[in-house]
Amino acid sequence: HNQKHRKNTSSTRLYQNPKMIFIMRHGERADNCGPEEKSKIEVQHDPHLTPMGKSQAKEAGKAIQNMIKDGFEKGLLATKNPKIVAVSSPFLRCL
Repeated sequence: HNQKHRKNTSSTRLYQNPKMIFIMRHGERADNCGPEEKSKIEVQHDPHLTPMGKSQAKEAGKAIQNMIKDGFEKGLLATKNPKIVAVSSPFLRCL
């Protein structure tokens, strides 16, 4: 096999089985804020997101959505039936 053939085969394989992985943490939690937000915590081992944390989560979601859209538009995710899987912790701050 020549070098050119191997290179084309690798590229073809990459585009037939595209993958994007995003890893993110939750936004700002109530237990990392002032006393007003801390007083609202209902489950001590699972503090909720603050309004800032919710805003951070929405922005992160929009950024991921744009990266996926960009991947399709640039042909990086060219596939007939793409699978998008979201995996999350069951904690309130992650949902």
